[in-house]
Amino acid sequence: TGTEISHNHADMVNSEVDFVALMIPHHQEAVDSTISLLNVTQNPTLQYLGNNIVTSQQEEIQMMQERLSGIFAGRTYTGIPYMPMMREIRTISSTQTAEKMWLEDMVAHHQGAVDMAKKVLTLSPRQEIKTFAENIIKVQSDEIKLMNQLLSNY
Repeated sequence: TGTEISHNHADMVNSEVDFVALMIPHHQEAVDSTISLLNVTQNPTLQYLGNNIVTSQQEEIQMMQERLSGIFAGRTYTGIPYMPMMREIRTISSTQTAEKMWLEDMVAHHQGAVDMAKKVLTLSPRQEIKTFAENIIKVQSDEIKLMNQLLSNY
């Protein structure tokens, strides 16, 4: 009907500040969900991928928080609050079901980050944000390919 609140976070990126302010909870959701997965999975590929996601996104959260208090100090995000995208897997008793749900949700979650990064690139961001966005597009697109391959096993 067109009256629903958009869950497309890219629509909410209208500045560099929006991008950074939205990407922090976006990354935190990925970290939290991935830690839940790592607590149950014995799949070595998922363990490797999950550890990479946790490590890299925690580092990026730290960098983004520094930017918000540094180069973007005094500029605030005034858009719609972040809307979670991932289902809770901690309550799923079947490890295989939890792995499949995490993969399905993380593919969509990563695509959301890629879309947000592509949107901020259209806004002529400063070089530091441009480089960060380009890295998100490359790394998370590669991880989407891997996760889609893994999903074919479920």
